[in-house]
Amino acid sequence: MRLVMLADGYLLDPSTGINGAQVQMYNLAHAFARRGVEVHYVCLTGGSAMTQYHSGALTLHWIQPFEKRGAGFSWLRYRKSFQNALQQIAPDAVYQRGRSFLTYVAAKWAKRTGKPFVWGTNGEDSTEFWKMTGNLYRSRRPAWKKAFLTPAMFTHDLMIHRGVRMASKVVNQTEFQRKRLLNNYGKIGVVLPSYTLPPSGKSGIDKEKIVLWLSTLSSFYQPELFLNLAERCLDLDGWTFVLAGGTPDRGYEHDVETRAQNITNVRVLGAVPYAETDTLYERAALYVRTCKNDGIPNAFIQAWLRRTPVLSLNVDPNGWIEEKGLGFFARGDMNRLVEQAREYLIHYQPGNAMGKKCEDFAIATFASDKTIDSYIGIFSSGPASASADHPVSIMEETSA
Repeated sequence: MRLVMLADGYLLDPSTGINGAQVQMYNLAHAFARRGVEVHYVCLTGGSAMTQYHSGALTLHWIQPFEKRGAGFSWLRYRKSFQNALQQIAPDAVYQRGRSFLTYVAAKWAKRTGKPFVWGTNGEDSTEFWKMTGNLYRSRRPAWKKAFLTPAMFTHDLMIHRGVRMASKVVNQTEFQRKRLLNNYGKIGVVLPSYTLPPSGKSGIDKEKIVLWLSTLSSFYQPELFLNLAERCLDLDGWTFVLAGGTPDRGYEHDVETRAQNITNVRVLGAVPYAETDTLYERAALYVRTCKNDGIPNAFIQAWLRRTPVLSLNVDPNGWIEEKGLGFFARGDMNRLVEQAREYLIHYQPGNAMGKKCEDFAIATFASDKTIDSYIGIFSSGPASASADHPVSIMEETSA
């Protein structure tokens, strides 16, 4: 089977940044290739001079140049490039993850050729109407720039809506996403867990007294709340609160770093290459997540695989943290998060049972061959959507 995966960027390409969708696309692409699927990964780039590149068993097709200026409208110029790539490769199926102009590009090509297009949601708000336009108006951009970009974002949202409606099948991360998809689009999703490539060996055994926050520095991920936590744990001897992550918003970055300088137990690392993040999770005794909402963060998976429990303010995907004992869920209460952190750190013992439970759960749930089997089955089953009377889910089976 020949599969095309469309993406805004490739995880190991430093010119396009890092996000959760890229992590999942990378893991899935390599897993499919290992299973004998002919994978063509077509993506934007700002650095490669090649138009095609072979990486192991998959082929990367670069769309370039990726112009950073005028980013609000750049996607309009690249639609044709992606359409041409699809035409030249002539795949048996197309996969694209997350809300993007590529959702429409893939759907339109699939409808014209009669091939299946599988769309993957990548967050709890993936199927919300007017997400792009809403994000623009909630941003810190000046009013004149918001007004200038509104037509592009409005058009972007409309194209995404059409793409989602034309998708042959939709893969959701969580039951919440499946329900939102049904409510907003009348489509039945297939619930599959996020996927990670199996770890090469045992990990997460040698821990340090580190509390880790690793994400994008933005108001959505709320790093300032992590700094609040660190301030309220200044009396805990030996613990270092590590704040890691980059951002294109230099003003916001400066504000966070300036405040962090006055908290003696905080260390700021800045942007961290993806290849180095596993080492941070390996060393940390606790990972803290303060984002406003999310699906199944890849950070959770990375942490759990390395025996690092998660302390989450607002997100407990499928209720796993509380039900499976994989850390602590503050249910949106900052005071509760601080209490949970202090209790854990005060009584922390290296090699505790919770860490082993995290690792076992992550391997069984997110590195399972059953997930890849399900994807390949979906790609091979043709363009017909799942019946509304027979929604599909392997989540309960893989997490049991």
